[in-house]
Amino acid sequence: MVRRVLLPILLWLAITVCGLPSCTSPYENPPPTLTEPDLVGVWKANYFGSGSDTLDVRADGSFRQIYRQRNYRFETPWNQWSLERFSDGRVQIRLHGARYYCRGTEIAERNGMNPFDPAKPFAFWDPIGEELVEMPGQLALNVQILPSGELVLVHMLMSVDEGFTSVWGGEAPGTFHRTEAP
Repeated sequence: MVRRVLLPILLWLAITVCGLPSCTSPYENPPPTLTEPDLVGVWKANYFGSGSDTLDVRADGSFRQIYRQRNYRFETPWNQWSLERFSDGRVQIRLHGARYYCRGTEIAERNGMNPFDPAKPFAFWDPIGEELVEMPGQLALNVQILPSGELVLVHMLMSVDEGFTSVWGGEAPGTFHRTEAP
């Protein structure tokens, strides 16, 4: 009985409040003046208490990823990174040789390949560009700005059904925040 009454109220509230564009994403695209040096520094993401991911991004175009979880550790050598710009204002950082740890070690160790057909790349959902993105042998992150003005790096998602952590404007799972600037 309570579900019958409460569910329609919550649904109406979610539609009413989240009909606003700011409710679907707390992010904005970076300014067109964003350059590679703006991304230099140490970035960190925590994954629901199951691990931490650190990206050390250098001005010379190299980076290193270090992922730690209890008895598991993964570290890349110093690999190359690049920026990709899109006509709609989006910017992605491409980290060649990095892995997608946002959903655990099993997904990461597939290195961007499809679990059902390991010969094909897996198509991740880009919640910012609203399109599918393949990342075999690399990690692509959206460069975004929070309402506070903080620059963040936002993961792709495993499916279109995933969303931001809260309909009230929460961040995407595993968002990277800069912990050290150069």
